[in-house]
Amino acid sequence: MQRVLRIQRLTVGMLALLAGLTSLAGGAAMASGGYGGTTVYGTPRTGSVDHEAVLNYNRGKSLYETRMACADCPLAGVSLNESLARELLFNKRGVIFTHDEIYALEVYLKRRFRL
Repeated sequence: MQRVLRIQRLTVGMLALLAGLTSLAGGAAMASGGYGGTTVYGTPRTGSVDHEAVLNYNRGKSLYETRMACADCPLAGVSLNESLARELLFNKRGVIFTHDEIYALEVYLKRRFRL
């Protein structure tokens, strides 16, 4: 009988330890930015996604790749880096964009290089 009680206490103790470790792991995830901080797009992590920001980022990336860096485009074979991104924010290299396309391209460049 005492052996059964001892095993039960040991089991309860192990479960309590497991529950404590689980709560510590959740706290560590929150402290490390798992639930806070900012996303790769520079938008705050609030539990909801700013779909407009994601759409503009993806559209800007697509515009860059298809209209500026394609095989026949002005930046063919050029590696996109921070200094080129800064230059492109002021000069679109002769490619004609609509107002919405310019905005999407700017969102992409600014958020990719944190400008």
